[in-house]
Amino acid sequence: MKDATCQHCAHFVDDPAFIEAAIPNMTMLGSAYASARGHAGICQALDRFLDPMPAKSCPSFTPRAIDQ
Repeated sequence: MKDATCQHCAHFVDDPAFIEAAIPNMTMLGSAYASARGHAGICQALDRFLDPMPAKSCPSFTPRAIDQ
């Protein structure tokens, strides 16, 4: 996979409902459904909310089954 990022990783979740449940007070600042979030999501391997980074930068990268 040439341009793989966090979005192609099995550990990365960018579903707005999941993000709002994982970060309960986030709705005080806005919604995870808003465009301000961009492509950010939660890496369950690193336990971080982050913008997707290149897969080669992460030792925890595991390709999603559908992306292989």
